[in-house]
Amino acid sequence: MKIGVALLNMGGPDSLEAVQPFLENLFSDRYIFQFWFGQRAFGKMMARLRRKKSTEFYRAMGGFSPQGPCTESQRIALQAALGADFRVYTAFRYWRPLAQEAVDRAVAAGCTRLVGLSLYPHWCRASVKTSLLDLTARVGKRLPLSFIEHYPEDTAYLDALARTAQEALAASPPDAQLLFSAHGVPQRLIEKGDPYLREIEATMAGVVRRLGGCDHLLSFQSRAGPMKWLAPTTEATLRRLAAEGKRSVAIVPISFVSDHSETTYEIDILFRKIATEAGITSFVRAPALNDRPDFIAALKALVERHVRETG
Repeated sequence: MKIGVALLNMGGPDSLEAVQPFLENLFSDRYIFQFWFGQRAFGKMMARLRRKKSTEFYRAMGGFSPQGPCTESQRIALQAALGADFRVYTAFRYWRPLAQEAVDRAVAAGCTRLVGLSLYPHWCRASVKTSLLDLTARVGKRLPLSFIEHYPEDTAYLDALARTAQEALAASPPDAQLLFSAHGVPQRLIEKGDPYLREIEATMAGVVRRLGGCDHLLSFQSRAGPMKWLAPTTEATLRRLAAEGKRSVAIVPISFVSDHSETTYEIDILFRKIATEAGITSFVRAPALNDRPDFIAALKALVERHVRETG
């Protein structure tokens, strides 16, 4: 008996030529950008508008998103940790390998059930829900399906994330400001009851407890579109800190479990430039969890516990 595990994440373009179709898939998702009439046409229009800018920042990262290789490393590591009774696959939402490939491979391997494991630790309809619905549609009646949807206060996950924060602080001057940067979401989602913000805050509190308590701030990055998003932005926070005389920042990408454009471009290139120009002289980013052994052990424990509890 083999149990399939599908790692759920958004994915990213694996070449510069893939940028436009990736953006089309992203902007065509009504769970992120609600345009109920002509959604696919809206996606194509937005992709054309964003293609040039997006291509340039993927070019700055080497011509592709690092999320693909990083997730593949996570997949390999989790497969080794779980052992022969499991088969681990990647199921991206917006670029290859897509959920359909994961389902087809699980069926071909003789898996008797499939577990969707979210690589978004915090539940949001614009990330977790759309991935769950996508995988559910691809599975249909082919396999029994269940999900590990989120884990913002899982002990092993918090331990692993706290170690990355500690590494950033250890590489910074003693007076460094600890700044957690989360992926932004439209404010309307929170007002409609989405738990994303309170789960981010719960994770942040758990990390800070593990650090022994310290001054910390929360900001949000990666906004897109004209609607009101969660605030303050990371850019504005960096400029405010510099204006207040702060010269050292240790930044923790709290809502990301692997490197991708939000870490290797936004934080490492864009935010570092903003911080430096504003007068911050020490800017240290905590490493992404990627395939760190403690994070893989956390994922392994989540899967094994879920399988036990769901039979």
